[in-house]
Amino acid sequence: MFSDLVRHTQIDTKITQVELAEKLGIAQGHLSRDLKKDDFKESRMREIAEALGCELVIELRPKSTES
Repeated sequence: MFSDLVRHTQIDTKITQVELAEKLGIAQGHLSRDLKKDDFKESRMREIAEALGCELVIELRPKSTES
């Protein structure tokens, strides 16, 4: 799910995976593996969002109480 958001944002911002990896200070292959696993700590999600020029917002919403 997060990986999909990253890919869409990369397309919108025209930032390649190589460029994003460079901004994160990691190898492109490492970023590629992480995106395939789609299992990120919040701190890494924030780093990626920042590198893409975005703000990470995590939100909990109450469930609907429909009967």
